[in-house]
Amino acid sequence: MTSLQRAPAGLPETGRYLLRRATPADLAAVRALVLDVAARDLGYGQAPAWDRDLDRAAETHLAPGRVLFVAVDRADGDRVVACAGVRPGSPSSPAAVVERYAGSRAVAQLVRVATDPAHRRRGLARRLVDGCRAFAAEAGYDVLWLHTTTRTPAALPFWFSLGAVVVHDERERAADPRPATVHLELPLDGSPEPVPAPAPVDEYLAGLPGSVRARVEQVRRLVTAAVPGAAETIRYGTPAFTVDGRSLVSVTVWTRHVALHPLPQQLADPELQAAVAPYRGAEDAMHLPHREPLPHELVRRVVEELARS
Repeated sequence: MTSLQRAPAGLPETGRYLLRRATPADLAAVRALVLDVAARDLGYGQAPAWDRDLDRAAETHLAPGRVLFVAVDRADGDRVVACAGVRPGSPSSPAAVVERYAGSRAVAQLVRVATDPAHRRRGLARRLVDGCRAFAAEAGYDVLWLHTTTRTPAALPFWFSLGAVVVHDERERAADPRPATVHLELPLDGSPEPVPAPAPVDEYLAGLPGSVRARVEQVRRLVTAAVPGAAETIRYGTPAFTVDGRSLVSVTVWTRHVALHPLPQQLADPELQAAVAPYRGAEDAMHLPHREPLPHELVRRVVEELARS
């Protein structure tokens, strides 16, 4: 019995989400979710060479030795809002990774890890991946590999927090620069619990592209100037600030913007609420587009308001 076949525990808003194995009736929704997340996070839609599995999803993801888990939102008619799966097989490229697994028959791939942006930061991806690791271990696989894109800056820190190790980095070698691919392995040690490995904020920033790093540094300085006693840490793979152990605000980098979260839906100051409204990219987040000037004074006021709340 995998961790997703048992009652969920420790997930915020557990009653809202049901984590379960996918059925054939879920496959159209999974396909739509995966393509939508790719378009939002990476800036491109369906790529036939990469998405053949979505066109024959039952065969690829629901056959014996494979699994596809989904999280459904009970508050929205059981809509699929996150997914992750395991399927057998070694990589077909690049050559260095193919060679690594040559001759091994107990190899599986972690695939289609995607979460609707409106439902992130609720632990869904982590829980789904935990279930996939448990399934792979119980199914007798020795290796669980995956590839991720560094075009989403939070991706590598997330996988590192789960104990993943890099086996090949294609960012400087690939002919097609869009994926910005890094190949990783996840440990299958019988315990799907995350391996705590928070990196310092400075280390996180060092991995960002120069222009994005400078913008996040600006936000960082604004937060620490607004609340001088704020401490820095890494939570869920992104920089976060706390005051006396209490969460203040997190800073997440996306392809097109930097997000400050969580923000209450209704700020105490009506004038501030109106000023923030154009930046509301989600109910609990303030989006600061890379292409627009950073609203220094507004960010400072928002952080000060969060500190008082």
